[in-house]
Amino acid sequence: MGLTRAILFPQKIKKLKKTYAEAIVEEIISPSQKRVQPRCKYFGTCGGCKQQDMDYTQQIKYKQEQVEDIFKHDGGLSGFKIENILHTENIFFL
Repeated sequence: MGLTRAILFPQKIKKLKKTYAEAIVEEIISPSQKRVQPRCKYFGTCGGCKQQDMDYTQQIKYKQEQVEDIFKHDGGLSGFKIENILHTENIFFL
């Protein structure tokens, strides 16, 4: 993008790479309709359930995109079919 870190994201960036950046969300101005209340009391702290604030159907779509992106862009792999992520009836094990 050509802009510097200080101009775009003063003090909010956790990691800055050539093609992406990771930042900390400071405020949710308008939550998505697909946003849900996380059930785990440790959500946001331990990292084991990073997408738990997404509706389950949206979680599956997001995870599918992540898998495809890792193989195609990060790994440079192509010429094969990536199977769809399987859904479960029991979303939480309590």
